[in-house]
Amino acid sequence: MIQNFKIDQAATFDYVRLLSMEPKTAFGDQFRQETTKDGVPKWEAQLVAGFRQFGKTQNEIIKVGIRLARRPPSSSGWPPTSTRSL
Repeated sequence: MIQNFKIDQAATFDYVRLLSMEPKTAFGDQFRQETTKDGVPKWEAQLVAGFRQFGKTQNEIIKVGIRLARRPPSSSGWPPTSTRSL
């Protein structure tokens, strides 16, 4: 089931790291990238997010929808990013 959430990143996660980013494909057409009403391409990012739970660091992989006019940079080699800088 698809669920959408708005999250206060800085209050929820200690760090976030980009794992991958791919074009979001249009429903029923795997070769066409979905766009906003204004024509801005949509992307799907997979992130690993770290947070503290019961005194231990926990990691979770999450999928995030992003709207960007141009192709995002490669995710390889990016260091973990503090949520304060997102």
